[in-house]
Amino acid sequence: MKFNQGALAVCLAHVALLGWVTTVSAFVTVTPPVSVLRNHRSSLFQLATSSAIETDNDSNVMTQLSSSLPSSFDSGFVMPDMHLLDSAQLFEGFDLAETTEILLDEGSPLSEYILFKALRVLEAWSKTSCPTGALTAERILRRIQQEKENGNPYAELTARHYSVVLDAWARSQHYEAPLRAEAILTEMETLAKEGDDDNVVQPSRVAYNTVMNAWQKFGDTTKITSLMERMTDQIGAQPTTKEYNVMLSAYARNGNARKAEDVLGDMVERASTGDQDCAPDLISYNCVLDAWSRSTEMGAAQRADEILQELLRKDNGVNDAIQPDAISYASVATAWVRSSHPNAVKKIERILDLAQEQGILADAYLHNTLLSGWAVSPQKGAALKAERILDKMEQDGVTNSVSYNTVIKAWQRSSDRNAPQHAEDILIRMEELAEDGVGIEPDVFTYTSVIDCYAKSKQTGSAEKAERLLESMIQQSEDGNNALKPNTVTINCVLAALARSGAADRSERLLTQMEETMEANLEMVNLNYISYTTVIDAFAKSGKKDAATRAEEIFKRMETAYERGNTEAKPNSRSFNAVVNAWVNTGTVAGVERAETILRRMEHLHSDGKNNVCPSVITYSMVMNGWAKSGAPDALQKTETVFQRMKSMYEAGNKAARPNSFSYVTLINAIIKSGKKGAPQRAEDVLNKMFAEYKSGYRDAKPNTQAITAVIDVWGKSGSRNAGEKAEALLNMMIDMNSSGDGDVEPNEISFNAAINAWAKSRRFGKAYRAKSVLQKMVSMYEAGEIRAKPNVFMYTGVLNACAYSVGDAAEKRDAIAIAANTFKELCTSNYGPPNHVTYATYITACKHLLPEGSARATSVGTVFKKCCQDGMVNDVVISRVKGALSSEQFREVLGNEPEGRIPPEWSRNIKPQRGRHQRPNRR
Repeated sequence: MKFNQGALAVCLAHVALLGWVTTVSAFVTVTPPVSVLRNHRSSLFQLATSSAIETDNDSNVMTQLSSSLPSSFDSGFVMPDMHLLDSAQLFEGFDLAETTEILLDEGSPLSEYILFKALRVLEAWSKTSCPTGALTAERILRRIQQEKENGNPYAELTARHYSVVLDAWARSQHYEAPLRAEAILTEMETLAKEGDDDNVVQPSRVAYNTVMNAWQKFGDTTKITSLMERMTDQIGAQPTTKEYNVMLSAYARNGNARKAEDVLGDMVERASTGDQDCAPDLISYNCVLDAWSRSTEMGAAQRADEILQELLRKDNGVNDAIQPDAISYASVATAWVRSSHPNAVKKIERILDLAQEQGILADAYLHNTLLSGWAVSPQKGAALKAERILDKMEQDGVTNSVSYNTVIKAWQRSSDRNAPQHAEDILIRMEELAEDGVGIEPDVFTYTSVIDCYAKSKQTGSAEKAERLLESMIQQSEDGNNALKPNTVTINCVLAALARSGAADRSERLLTQMEETMEANLEMVNLNYISYTTVIDAFAKSGKKDAATRAEEIFKRMETAYERGNTEAKPNSRSFNAVVNAWVNTGTVAGVERAETILRRMEHLHSDGKNNVCPSVITYSMVMNGWAKSGAPDALQKTETVFQRMKSMYEAGNKAARPNSFSYVTLINAIIKSGKKGAPQRAEDVLNKMFAEYKSGYRDAKPNTQAITAVIDVWGKSGSRNAGEKAEALLNMMIDMNSSGDGDVEPNEISFNAAINAWAKSRRFGKAYRAKSVLQKMVSMYEAGEIRAKPNVFMYTGVLNACAYSVGDAAEKRDAIAIAANTFKELCTSNYGPPNHVTYATYITACKHLLPEGSARATSVGTVFKKCCQDGMVNDVVISRVKGALSSEQFREVLGNEPEGRIPPEWSRNIKPQRGRHQRPNRR
């Protein structure tokens, strides 16, 4: 069977660079923030389809469309980097760079010669396939429009001019690409509607298809459907197989295999009724196979396998000319890899054997697709399996550069602590092969992937290794190896490695070095918002004395870079948040004040329509946390004020500012820390608001163990008469939520201990009984496996403390001493002990308070003290409590022959060093 290996090689090379299998869909090298598109899509679509475009004045339609687009291209334009055109070469007898400069110079009219060459210049910039190229092409188009409006007789615009600019945006790989491309298309439609009879700017089928492909890269089937309808309405062209394949590719990109099969079914049905223009071809079927390979649906791999088998059957009812190719087999193999099926390896081997039986050689291309599948596989040890396949491919002589890059990508995604070294070892193998001249060489993607491995590593020295690799790339590129010229992603990976290692100063030095190369126009990299934000964040987390000042200085450099024309360096919410965090981390009142000033600036920018800057719950919570921990006299008031501003912003339409669990917990902690009168009730009121939000369906406001336990604890320390009831009610609420399957609010040791201590410190009758009830509930739930919190000596000691300070009549005291004795005995015979020195001291105090003076008290205290000595738990506190409970004669009798003031070492041998006056339970 014949297939185009050259085309397949290009396709699979792109696949490996991305690290996942893309068999049909086009790809973008930068992951687009789809939320940005969604934020602006509706307004653009309304402008593009409404009659509002048909204005009564001569205003430019594009002005209206641009107002709906993000503002990342609205800053002052600077002359583009002419190196993108390789200006050393002439194109059809003229200098592209020089002509570009003339076209963009608004100081003088354009000549007939320059306008004649404008289309060729537009095409050249379009072929650069980058945002700068697309922006430059559109600027040239607008300049020609301006010349035409100014009456220049040579300034003519045709559909070709607009289509080239449209294509430039579609190729640009920028996250605004489909928006910009569709804006140009809409302008063409409007001009064609308003133009003369010859419709020189009427968009063609190709123009519509180009915009559809731009949206396909984002998986936006709604936009593609809309464009199909517009194509029919505007130029009378019905969708054909080509347009349907774009739709199928978009569904494949989303892994929406069911929808893809529905579209394929419609194509088959229309073809069966005679409409051969919509008949599915091999690309159609490969798109569906690709969709199943990406699907998360159970049985996805099995369904892909079934479709492949249907294509192989001679009586399948499909055009006999449609036979599976290497891409078809690769998609099914990938589906099995991603399935995590226990027999996935055998399934894949069967697919490879089947391909060979059908005359398709299992060469490097098909193996590379299998490697790509392993690279994204969630299976444990996937990277090692990919490397073993690579070893076998080497033995069979069927490897290429893509093979090695793909296995490096597998290690890049691996959580194995030795992944960076594995990745670099493969890089070294590639370098050795390059020296042998076998056509296998590492490129910028190879090095960047290895650097990223080190950036994600927690091992000591990872940042230094990332820097070393970057230095090697720079040196080799300066020596003439352009394939190793670092790009923005490379630099960002090294910056991330330095930031993660705490090397903020070194990350700034690298940033400065790259800025200097940009200013000198040395064609190195174009720093973006990630570059600057990474360094800002490094300082924010560095703990340096001047960290916040340094962070803000870098932020100002970022703003300056954007103002000078670097559109990729535009500060966004993440950048602002990093600076806010830097000031909050100073731990000073002045630092929090500066953080709040930056927050106010974000609020103003957002209210002015700067959608790239949006103060979110993260921003507000950081400032709240800063005030809560500041120690300022008005810390609580400041924290509450910021919280109320956040709520107001949310109610005014900023959905990102809706308070969440962290912001509520921060407010609760601020209330507790204030120590103000009524703090426990105020903290509980905030907790109840969290519950109300959560019950209304907002899961991000879900109360957690930390929040509820904090309120239980503040009630316990309040000394309030009803503290016990309040604390136990909250504990029971946690238990009920946990019993209903809500694991985020499972009570822990601290929760139970806080509730027991709340009863111990309350002034209620029967508090000993209530404290013991909480303990019994905990023991019962733990032994039934309902909670993970294990009872310990601190809970038992808390119950003894409740007994020791019980108030009431003689009957109350009899009950309390009985509970104390029973609790002490349970602890001694359980697996939750043994008692410690605090336990003994508390029990002796209970005997003092609850037993009348006399022999009964002396006997009880003496017995307990004897056991305390045996357990090696005697200290000064225990001696003091014994002395206070007994008469002088009884005390001397209990001590025996030991002199007062001296504790024999064997009596205190098991006392552990204390963290404070009393040892607290370990926090989970």
